[in-house]
Amino acid sequence: MMLAALLPGAAAAVDKTSTAYQIELYTSAAPAFLSASATVIGSNGTVLKEGTNSWYCLSSLAVPATGWESARAASPICVDEVGKKWIDGYFAGTPVTLERDTYGWMAAGDTGYCNTNPMCQSDECCADGSFVASGAHMMLIPKDPTSLVGFPADSTKGEPYVMFPGSGYDHMMIPVEGYYDYHAHYSLSKKIEAMATAAADKLVLKIAPHRTKAWRKAAYASAAPAFLGAFATILEPDGTVLKEGTNGWYCTSTNPTGPADAAAGWESARAASPICVDEEGKKWMDGYFAGTPVTLSRDTYAWMAAGDTGYCTAPVG
Repeated sequence: MMLAALLPGAAAAVDKTSTAYQIELYTSAAPAFLSASATVIGSNGTVLKEGTNSWYCLSSLAVPATGWESARAASPICVDEVGKKWIDGYFAGTPVTLERDTYGWMAAGDTGYCNTNPMCQSDECCADGSFVASGAHMMLIPKDPTSLVGFPADSTKGEPYVMFPGSGYDHMMIPVEGYYDYHAHYSLSKKIEAMATAAADKLVLKIAPHRTKAWRKAAYASAAPAFLGAFATILEPDGTVLKEGTNGWYCTSTNPTGPADAAAGWESARAASPICVDEEGKKWMDGYFAGTPVTLSRDTYAWMAAGDTGYCTAPVG
């Protein structure tokens, strides 16, 4: 009897069709500082939880009879009020007019979409092989889809790329850490190289003297996910190349004052305020550092995943 009393009981079964379970899964699409206060909507349009911050979290698929097996299986997304208009139009297959650009969070990933056919969500209906199953990512949903002309549509390079180009539902996919966990077209050798580089850089940041070239390379590359930073050109703020890259991206420090103790080096990666940008972003950075006007051929993106030491947000001048 004593032995029986000490044995653990069977774990309570999770009801994968319940409201509580759906709320947990759908809100996993965004960071808690957004999703905790968001309105959560069921796939039939029912409000599962009223929110307070004008954001919405929902599944982009119908709930199976037995419920979702995982958050990713539900392909959840969190958007603001403008993004909700885009989602509603996409689900209805109708044109969408937005008053501004907006963003969407899909941190749990999705089960896949055909990049050239917005209404196809399986490999079977994607005749050209552009079916993409994604891990964690963000989305830029533009007011004007033609503003994305000039961006790549290649999902394998790690940089932001256009999804559904030319469809009217064009948007930017912004891969974040974990994006390639389910991506069938991403090179395994490249994934291994990125993981190995990230592991080595993490060790360097922990044990190497901060004044060394190896530490600075690792610190500057830490601004972006490994699938970008591992293959980027690493620069000192004065333009000195610490490492030649192969993917057209650049990582450097944006702290103009340098380390507080030049002999010791940066106190931390964050103290260096590192940034990673593509070629267009580098034009912007060069102009910013020089204090000169910048003309770009298209919009661009920048990574500052290590944070920064602060900037004045008031307009310059």
